Amino acid sequence: MRSAAKVCGAIVVCGLPVACEQRLRPKPPVESIAPDAPEAQRGAQSLSPGIWRYTTRGRIERLPKATGVARDLAIHHEALTAFYARDGSNVGMKEMVMDFPTIAPGVSLEGLALDDVVVFDFDVDWASRDVWTVTRIKRLPKDTPLVLTHPSPSPESPK
Repeated sequence: MRSAAKVCGAIVVCGLPVACEQRLRPKPPVESIAPDAPEAQRGAQSLSPGIWRYTTRGRIERLPKATGVARDLAIHHEALTAFYARDGSNVGMKEMVMDFPTIAPGVSLEGLALDDVVVFDFDVDWASRDVWTVTRIKRLPKDTPLVLTHPSPSPESPK
């Protein structure tokens, strides 16, 4: 630290206080997303105030139908250790079967089937009507281990 102060003093004398400030001030920790890593469920990224992107893994429980009920994509996803409520507090999210009513333009569900293991990103926009939006989805190998402790509901059970 002493050498940084000497360097800083030299830089300030040279008229470059901004460089000095950047060198001494530690960067704040940034939560990052590891989209396809086993730790993916721990990711959370702030896109703008009130809008968060999460990456998690799960198993497809229901694909959207064109008409009638059950028009949402349903995924039994792993728990999220970082999940931010409307007020910005981290409340986490337990594993659950979650309905996603909105799929972002350009995201295709083609080739996906029931029980496929996937990694996916979803955005939460607390100010929007479409609060939950899947923004990326990718099939993983069938034998990818998931941390799901509750059994998935049977297809006959109401959702």
